[in-house]
Amino acid sequence: MLKKLIFIQNIEAISFEKNITLYPSNKFYKYLKDATVGKLIGPLPSDNGQVMFIIIEKTPEKIKSYNEVKDICYNAVINEKKNTLDKLFYQKILKDYPIILNKDFFNKH
Repeated sequence: MLKKLIFIQNIEAISFEKNITLYPSNKFYKYLKDATVGKLIGPLPSDNGQVMFIIIEKTPEKIKSYNEVKDICYNAVINEKKNTLDKLFYQKILKDYPIILNKDFFNKH
């Protein structure tokens, strides 16, 4: 996990410190996971051009314990189930009670 880094975007010396948690799904993970503190990484392609990184501080990766993540996991599962039930409910409602828009009402100025 990276603690602080300098992020330079578009190679125009636009820089700022940013605390980030780096996940394997992050497109820069493979470049930054083994990076040395103080070393310049890049330029790397990004959605907005090119980016460069300078690692300021790193904290070691760790696997969180079950107690640290159980509430997060529980809430994620509950939210996913709620969203699924809401979607099914609205599909049933729209099937039983279709919405018909009155074009004359919406075309009035």
